[in-house]
Amino acid sequence: MTSVEELIKKDAKRQLLAGTVLSILAVLFLVELFWYRSVSIAFMGLYSFAFTLGGIGLLRTGFVDWKKAKKTDMHVKADETSLTIERVLGRMYVGQKTLDSAHAVLVDMDGAVYAEAEERKLGKYPLWRKLSVLLSVSDIRSFECEVTDREGNLLYTMEKKGGFAWRGYVQNHAGEYVAYTKETKDRESGKRTIVYVGTDNKRWTAEGDAFIGHFLVKDQAGKEWAMIKRGAIPSEAADRFEKMPGCLIEWKERGKIPASLIAFLFLMNTRER
Repeated sequence: MTSVEELIKKDAKRQLLAGTVLSILAVLFLVELFWYRSVSIAFMGLYSFAFTLGGIGLLRTGFVDWKKAKKTDMHVKADETSLTIERVLGRMYVGQKTLDSAHAVLVDMDGAVYAEAEERKLGKYPLWRKLSVLLSVSDIRSFECEVTDREGNLLYTMEKKGGFAWRGYVQNHAGEYVAYTKETKDRESGKRTIVYVGTDNKRWTAEGDAFIGHFLVKDQAGKEWAMIKRGAIPSEAADRFEKMPGCLIEWKERGKIPASLIAFLFLMNTRER
């Protein structure tokens, strides 16, 4: 099995590259603004500011990850989290609670929260997050979330790595990595497969059409658990969810939902939003 150390090194390089690109773009916008006296001063200024802060953020997280990966040889540990959601409704929604952060919730059609992923560190630049949403560059930033159940019990810490490609990691209470994601594409069909990899190899898989945004989630035995539909608004609760970016979850299995599957759904939401 691939070590987490190797993956984080790759993610660090990707973040450093993306941060460098954003920083260069910020300089180019400044040149356009001051040298050519562009008439779109507000437009150039906004993009320059957003790219500057985004570039700095990615350079910082890339450097932190590079140092983290060099400190120790990290391998995926066994996931001993035994908490489950005893029962879920047939149709639920994973949505982004606020547009300027990665705060997401798993809710039913009445808005009752079953699980939550709240960003651990919102950073020092709240204006950057608002601008990044407005300018469509928020998806490339890195962040960490604490995943909790409806009683507030901590299930995992979830990491989404930034840059121009997506990968997620899951840590237990002790800060040990218990899972990471791996994505592949079938050249003939065009379908993508996202795998939640733990010590027991492919614990969860989500396979589907990335363009449409529909993914069928199965366990390692091939049993179907849920269908994820990006951007689908449930007709029975359209007013509640029409302004909440996220994914409709149609459950195939409705009893004893493992905590690791909840973490996987939240990770998929960071990819699909």
